[in-house]
Amino acid sequence: MPKVYLKNLGCPKNEVDGNILLRMLEAEDMKAVDSPNQADMIIVNTCGFIDPAKEESIDEILAMAEIKKKRKVKLIMAGCMAQRYKEVIKDEFPEVDLVVGIANLSHAKDKILGVRDGKKVKDSVLPTNYKEYDFVQKPSGMPYSYLKISDGCDNFCSYCTIPFIRGRYRSRKMSRIVDEARYLSEQGARELILIAQDTTRYGVDIYGKRRLHALLEKLEDVEGVNWIRLMYTHPAHYYRELIEYLGKSKKIVPYLDLPLQHISDRLLKEMNRKITSKQIINLINRLRKKIKNLVLRTTYIIGFPGETKEDFQKLWDFQKQYSPERVGVFAYSREEVTASATMEPQISEKIAAGRIDELMMLVMGQSMDRNSKMLGKKIEVLIDEKHKDGYYIGRAYDQAPEIDGYIKVKGNCKPGRFCNIRITGFEAYDLSAEEWKE
Repeated sequence: MPKVYLKNLGCPKNEVDGNILLRMLEAEDMKAVDSPNQADMIIVNTCGFIDPAKEESIDEILAMAEIKKKRKVKLIMAGCMAQRYKEVIKDEFPEVDLVVGIANLSHAKDKILGVRDGKKVKDSVLPTNYKEYDFVQKPSGMPYSYLKISDGCDNFCSYCTIPFIRGRYRSRKMSRIVDEARYLSEQGARELILIAQDTTRYGVDIYGKRRLHALLEKLEDVEGVNWIRLMYTHPAHYYRELIEYLGKSKKIVPYLDLPLQHISDRLLKEMNRKITSKQIINLINRLRKKIKNLVLRTTYIIGFPGETKEDFQKLWDFQKQYSPERVGVFAYSREEVTASATMEPQISEKIAAGRIDELMMLVMGQSMDRNSKMLGKKIEVLIDEKHKDGYYIGRAYDQAPEIDGYIKVKGNCKPGRFCNIRITGFEAYDLSAEEWKE
């Protein structure tokens, strides 16, 4: 049986696509392996969103090409970078046997099988058009699963390449999402993490209006799921029914991923975010009033074209006053297909880096202060896994996997189950704890 190794890069949305493709290949008598050194075929599911992601994808392709020099193995390049740079990849990477896009996974699967069977197969990157598949993603083995509710984006933020890579916004049917949620629960998922390019826009294209609250209501009925986490919400797309539902929900954790990108009204307009600083502040106040113990995660872009000292100071002051609890800060990346690529003046990397350091000092201090107040507190966590050093990795409701901190737990907790703990130590982003029994 031919062996296939899949390397997923980039965001959870790309990971879900890759894992669905892997399930399809397994159904065609291919065996998934955990190391490229064991494989007859290597698939690199690339990310092409911004420069650092592209560099990571290139490094991974080159690393896999080194394996190909030593033994017979087929190398496939898939994912967003393949979709974005389909015309030039083969010239730049002659080691790659096949370039396939992300538009149609069934089509990609057929092309990959052709390579497996020794056929002459042409590279194929189709226009984006979301299609439901009979396959759902391969379970990760963790007690959480990402649940993709849509693909593409209609927002056209001036810095973002996603609409050019993944196409226009396309919601999945509610029934298919719920069916997948049930399957993931049966496979051991205690937490479902809803992802999309914009989860708050869900339903507009197929139901004629925003229906995220209705989807959440159905997902709450899925047995075995304790936590539902909402990621990638857009601040301009919250609506009354959604906020009301979030305030009364029993399973949706009081944690919202709310990428703001900036707070300067001038830059928000240049970014095409379709929201003002006043509206952002009103939304945050409304959410905190409605949702008990709410924790907000946000992201900021530093060094957007034309960002002045005054613009940055407004952002710094906003973070100090309103203090979103989880923060990611990124340097602006100039991408050739976007509207912002031609905007002037472009900010130097040195200036952007200095501003990032200044903002992250504030964020780190705020986080350290919050964590210090956790000492001695007793909370419930979901145990993800056991570390090789003997302790357990756990997360509270306010910690999304991979991007937020975690809790090192000593005791006899079991992965995949909830555990009561007492906090015994803290760092800027992580905590230490011991199992607690009454």
